[in-house]
Amino acid sequence: MNDDNSTPLTVSVVMCTYNGKQFLREQMDSILAQDYPLHEIIVQDDRSTDDTWDILQTYAKAHPGLFKLFRNDEQLGFNRNFHTALLRATGQYVAISDQDDIWFPQKISKQVAAIGNADLCFSDYYTDLHYTLPLHNYVSPRTDFEHMLFYDCTPGHSMLLRTDFVKGIKLWNYNIYYDWWLSMHAQMGHGLVKVDKHEATATRHEGPARYPRALHERNAFIDHYFHPVRTQHEAAAQAESIALLRQQLLADTAQGKIDPAETYEMLHFMVEESDYYYAPLLPRFSTELEPVTAATSRVMQAISTLIAQLPANSPTRQLREAEYDELVNRCGYWVLALQNP
Repeated sequence: MNDDNSTPLTVSVVMCTYNGKQFLREQMDSILAQDYPLHEIIVQDDRSTDDTWDILQTYAKAHPGLFKLFRNDEQLGFNRNFHTALLRATGQYVAISDQDDIWFPQKISKQVAAIGNADLCFSDYYTDLHYTLPLHNYVSPRTDFEHMLFYDCTPGHSMLLRTDFVKGIKLWNYNIYYDWWLSMHAQMGHGLVKVDKHEATATRHEGPARYPRALHERNAFIDHYFHPVRTQHEAAAQAESIALLRQQLLADTAQGKIDPAETYEMLHFMVEESDYYYAPLLPRFSTELEPVTAATSRVMQAISTLIAQLPANSPTRQLREAEYDELVNRCGYWVLALQNP
């Protein structure tokens, strides 16, 4: 609040969405239930192909003047999507929202009260699979500078930031997760503060901790398994990592621990990671990279198998088949390796 307690400081909520229909309503309802008045709710959708956009329009019609909806002309990816969406905020503060969380009613009010002169205020959070009180899986991120240099430890969904601070960042590196970029800039500016640990403000709609639902966290998890290789021994070790991750994902999917749609997305990203790290080396080092080629080919095979398990002629299967064809066009070497084991 202002010093005279007469006018609340204005807070914009910025959410980015992509195929988020499963938990979007619960997230929206928890935002609308905040005990602090909201200046605006900005939602920028990254070309969703499910019912996400229809759900957003329903909320916008029910709350005229509060929602500002934007749909990207082309898919930007989570980093660029969040950056450009944050720049739309007109409130004095901006609270970042994922599409699959639940906020406690006091999230915004407690963070506004706590931020002081800092650039960023974050909260602890929970990662329970279901929102059933009492919650148990409590996370309290570290924010010492040395730790933050190596780890993205303050997720965007826990943040309240000064809007002028966000807009004052002139250089954005899209190879670094947007929330990590914000945290590091705040650390080097007016700092970060946290609401008291007994006032954790967000609970995640996540599955087991190893399989985060938020797109950028899920991709960060997978990215830990991929590394540049310089020797044939390293290539063999990398292939083993790819194989172990594929086997674990498929085993947990079979046991009902992961939704097959999540598995599909993760396997898809694994192929893209292989293509990014290793495809440029194939023309010169195809023999040395044979273990990686074989491991990635089996990931492609797993994707094809998951698609084949969907009902014939269903819209989801047709979409997945189109995505697979597009993946083959971009990362076709791995399919070729399947045909030539």
